[in-house]
Amino acid sequence: MSKKYDKYNQFIFVCKDKDCNKNGAKGVEKAFEKAVKKHGINKHTKIIECKCTGRCEQAPVAIVNNQWLGYVKPEEASDIVQQYMNE
Repeated sequence: MSKKYDKYNQFIFVCKDKDCNKNGAKGVEKAFEKAVKKHGINKHTKIIECKCTGRCEQAPVAIVNNQWLGYVKPEEASDIVQQYMNE
């Protein structure tokens, strides 16, 4: 992994390809940004946009600490962070 990611120990990947974008990935990404700040883990958690994950039928898709999540809604971001991330 690149040195620019050395300070992070947790990652959230949000698919931003065609189907995920069409189904609200931008809002999901912004909601995750707010959620990691709310939970005080933004200094060691990195949110990364990714290309197609091959799970287009579950769009929008996120990978949160190695957990694949489909049909993610922005209003679920805080609960997802609380459930899958180390605070």
